[in-house]
This record gives sequence, structure tokens and C-alpha cells, in this order.
Amino acid sequence: MSIKIDIFNNEFLFLKELYSQKADEINQIEKHFRGVERKKLHPNWRIFRRSKRKWVTLAGVFELNITMYETTNELTNKITRFTYYHHDKLKELKFSKYDIDNIKFAIKSYLDESHIPSFLRSVLPSKQLLNHYLQTLEISKKIEQKNKEKLDSLKTNLFNSNDQIYIEMDDLYINHQAEKKKKMRVREIIFHTQKNNKLENVLNLFFTKNLDERLNEFNDLNFVFNTIKEITKQTKTTKKIVVNGDGARWIKKLAEKLNLDFSLDLFHIRKALNIAFGFNKFASKKNKKLFKTWYNKTFNLSWKKLLSVQFLLKILFFLNNFIINF
Repeated sequence: MSIKIDIFNNEFLFLKELYSQKADEINQIEKHFRGVERKKLHPNWRIFRRSKRKWVTLAGVFELNITMYETTNELTNKITRFTYYHHDKLKELKFSKYDIDNIKFAIKSYLDESHIPSFLRSVLPSKQLLNHYLQTLEISKKIEQKNKEKLDSLKTNLFNSNDQIYIEMDDLYINHQAEKKKKMRVREIIFHTQKNNKLENVLNLFFTKNLDERLNEFNDLNFVFNTIKEITKQTKTTKKIVVNGDGARWIKKLAEKLNLDFSLDLFHIRKALNIAFGFNKFASKKNKKLFKTWYNKTFNLSWKKLLSVQFLLKILFFLNNFIINF
């Protein structure tokens, strides 16, 4: 079976058909109530005005019928007029002509900084109206609450874990977008457990300080120390927490002050080994000169061949067989 797609037709044809059917269904409900049910249930309701409400959907604009009725108080002869909402969709349209899905799509696109296709812009709220929805729907508070729930759940999993907990520490410097000459220092503290070489229960903390900013109780090393101490004392694991980092003085100082073990991270271990023993094109001239003629007496191999992956695999294979046979 082959399908045909007209890429120049911007309509969602099947979706449009579904919305059209729903609009007809809602209008039939209004017609039945106005012509049949109203006369049985509310014989004193008189039709004052019939009108249509625009229903802007992702598949286009549809019209929904709605009726305003009036009643007369028998004692005071006072006339009361009101609109009868015969379907929940019309109750929603009291506040906006845009369908909830349209508003939701516009908000999520804004938050994700996603590009909106040009053919959809006509069925989405304007920037001004979108800002109105962001405020009235309290989107910032909802995001904050959702983040808090996720953070609480993450902390619970981390603190109740019996696995080894690691703390990765590093710092970096970034330029402010508005002022490129102004730099910010960011100290990153990452708590995590590890399973099958994959990080789990990851908790990120960022401590920022502008370089031209004076030290205070909220940006100095003591603040970082107190924050980490507060978190680590909640953990239930009996295993000692390990701090990984590049060996910077502030990291070692924190680890010592927190009475935690320090370990040089894998990247910097490899870097140190490469500086000391490396023989690739980035190695120092002294290394190349030394290891070019250096031989291991036990294996009678050059340093380069001795540390080659193939040879190491052979050694591991040999040791594995030796242990099994033994």
C-alpha cells in the first residue's frame, strides 16, 4: 500500500475531520436542549438570543452554537437573563476562544524555545496573550512546584540508597551574555550513585560567584562546605562517600574538612599517566626519547608494545586461564 501526502496543504485533514465531528455533536446537544429538554425541564425559560462562539483548534476554526435565555420573576416581574452552557467545552471558551490544547502547545513551545511552524501561528495566541496565560495560570509556580517534587523524590532515593555515593567536584568560568567581559565562577557539585557504569540518583548543585563580587557568607567555601555537610548527614549508606575531582586545592580542602576520601577523577588520572608515560604524538620529546629505547626485561618488549591494548588483552586472557586451571 502506498500513501500520498500533499506537503503544500497545511491542514491536518484527519484531525480537522475529528474536530468537525465534535463541533457537530456539541451543536446537536444544544439544539436538542433548546428544542426538547428545555420545554420539559424549564418551561419558563424563554429564548433571548442565539449566538455562536469561535473554537480555535490546531486543525482550524469551528463555530459552536450557544443560547441566552431569560426568565421573569412572578412576584417582582424582574427579568433575569443568563447563558446556558450545555457542554464543558463552551465553559472553557468563556475564558478564551483558543482550545486548551492550543494554549498548552504554545506554552510548552515557549518554555522549550521551540520553533513554531508558520502555518500554525494563526491558530495560536499572540505573544501578549501568551504572557497573560503564563501569569494567570501561574506557570512559573507550577514549574517550581514540579521541580521541588522531583528534587524531593531524587533526594529520597539518594539518601535511602545503600550504594556507594560519589561526589564529583569541578569548577568552570563562563562569560555573561550581556557583558562578555564579566565572568562568573561556577562550582559544580554532583552527588550520584553508580550501577553498571551508569550514573543514578544524580543531584546537581551549582555555586556561582561573579569574579568582581566580594566574598560573603553565600559564596565562599564555607557555604559550599555547610551545604554539602547538610546533605551528606542525611544519607543512610554505611559506605564512606568518595569525592572525585581534578585535584584542585579547594576540592581537596573540602574533602579533608568533610572527612571524606578523595580520588583523582578518571580524566585527570589518564592525563597524568599520559604526561608521565605517554608516547603518542602529543607526548613530550623527553618521553619519546626515553621510551623509544626502553625495554622491559621481564617481557623483553618496548614500552610502547608493552602498553598496547592487544598485549594487555593477551596478558588478561593468560591470567584468566591460569586462575581457572589452578
